[in-house]
Amino acid sequence: MGLIFYKTSVSDQNRKADAFTTLATEQDAIGMRWEDGKEWYFPLEPTIEISGGNTIVRRNVLKVDPKKARRGSIKELWQQDDYEITISGLITTDETSVWEEYDLMQLRNFCEERRPVYLIGKPFSTLRISRCMIDSWSLPATIGEDLQSFSLKLYSDDEYELLIEL
Repeated sequence: MGLIFYKTSVSDQNRKADAFTTLATEQDAIGMRWEDGKEWYFPLEPTIEISGGNTIVRRNVLKVDPKKARRGSIKELWQQDDYEITISGLITTDETSVWEEYDLMQLRNFCEERRPVYLIGKPFSTLRISRCMIDSWSLPATIGEDLQSFSLKLYSDDEYELLIEL
């Protein structure tokens, strides 16, 4: 199930956010929000790639007794790495081009703001990924005047208390 769009009446042509309203079910919608509650949903379902890993330290030890020699190294698991998330998709427009400009501006606002974003959507809630930082974003060349592709690279960002009161 995709997103359902419907056009609302707009008295002035200043291309405000209320030109279109997005209706989406929580289970289908993929979006971002700030801590203050401002949300934005991707207009079309994006492609999501999530990868993770561990920080492992490998140590080689001297194997003196050839009868008890073991191959390989000793591994120490130090921590789980951040999730690396790539979100790619398309922003499309209608005949008035209001929608594309609004979405491009919202995407830009989220990408250029220097604060964490909270990801909205089933893949993120299932993996317990919420707070993220946008590392980079791009608007690559796209064929067609009614389309603009985008790509975001994010890293998960759990909150930590770095200062401990004594």
